[in-house]
Amino acid sequence: MGAVITAAFFNIGSRRASAKFTPVEVTCVMMWVGAIIFNALAFLVHWRAGNLATFFTPLADPQIIMALLYLGIGSSVLAFFLVNYSLSHLPASQSAVFSNLTTVVSIGAGVAFRNEPFYWFHAVGAVAILVGVWGANYFGAGKPKLGS
Repeated sequence: MGAVITAAFFNIGSRRASAKFTPVEVTCVMMWVGAIIFNALAFLVHWRAGNLATFFTPLADPQIIMALLYLGIGSSVLAFFLVNYSLSHLPASQSAVFSNLTTVVSIGAGVAFRNEPFYWFHAVGAVAILVGVWGANYFGAGKPKLGS
C-alpha cells in the first residue's frame, strides 16, 4: 500500500515539475537526491556500527560494480527518465497505467534470459494487462465520447 501511495505522489510531483523543467533535469535532481540520502544513511549505519573503514570496501568487487552500473544506469536513470518523459507529455493518470507493463516485461525477460517456465496463466495475465493498458488509454481522458 505504501508503494502505491508513494508512486501516486511521485507521478503527481513529477508531472508538476515537468511544467518548469525538462525530463532530464527532473531525473538528474531525483538521482542526486537519492544518491545523497542513501549514501548518508549508509554512512550513518557504518559509523554507528563502528566500521566506517569498510564503507567503500564493496567497490573493490567487480560484480558489485557491474550490479551498481546496471541498477544505477539502466534501472534508475534510464527507467526514471522514460517515466519523467512520459509524465511531461501525458496526464499522470494515463502515464501511470504504463507501469503495469513491467510485469509483462518481467515475464518475457524471465523466460528469455533466465529460462523460467511460461505457463498458460502467464499468458492470460499478460493479455489482461495489455488489454487493460490499451483500454485505459483508448477510453481514458481526452478521448471523445461516442455521440459527442
